Amino acid sequence: MLKLIKLEYRKNRAWKYLINALILTFILGLFVFSIGFFEDASPGSKETVGFLIEMITSMAFLVFTGVMISSFIVSAYKNNTMGLMFTYPINRKKILISKVIAVWIISFICLLISKLIIYLSMYGFSNILEPKMPLGYNLSYISFYTYMIFKSFTTVATAFLALPIGILLNSSKAVIITSFILLVFLEGDIGDFSLRGNSANSIILSSIILTAISIFFIIFSIRNVDKKDLV
Repeated sequence: MLKLIKLEYRKNRAWKYLINALILTFILGLFVFSIGFFEDASPGSKETVGFLIEMITSMAFLVFTGVMISSFIVSAYKNNTMGLMFTYPINRKKILISKVIAVWIISFICLLISKLIIYLSMYGFSNILEPKMPLGYNLSYISFYTYMIFKSFTTVATAFLALPIGILLNSSKAVIITSFILLVFLEGDIGDFSLRGNSANSIILSSIILTAISIFFIIFSIRNVDKKDLV
């Protein structure tokens, strides 16, 4: 399995995603900095810099992971390279699982590092400038890192909700479009209602539910791959 994952990284030039993640981190960091330090918070607003970081990184990497799913998995079906791989004396499910794990690992690591860089940067700037909104996090708390890891894991998991749609329609564009739709539904608000929840407990619960649904979708996409004929 490890050899298959390494092969996926070489074949898809994983280094370019790492570079893109760093560029994305820089852009997101500038956005958080401009909002957190220069834009006056709305009266009575409970938003914090920490909340802003979690929201925009989740939005950005939901699409980022969707792009990777499209490149690593769906494009392989579309370009018929998956059919070539399925001729190898390796179990088809193992091949597809290795692709899923490859995407999951690199997306999770990129998101985690991105968050950490932005969190540390905002904390450092807060010692120089007075932020317009409270930081809302403490780097010395273990719970801070636990929540950051948990939220990063579930964000990447949620992105895989687009996988069966991409495979079913045999379309990379469908994955990207679905990722944007997920972004709107998960991070957007309808009045006072939000799928992500409005409290820490509801956010955790919704993240767990979405992760469970996503894992079910992954299993659904993989379970019949041995019987599926690729045309």
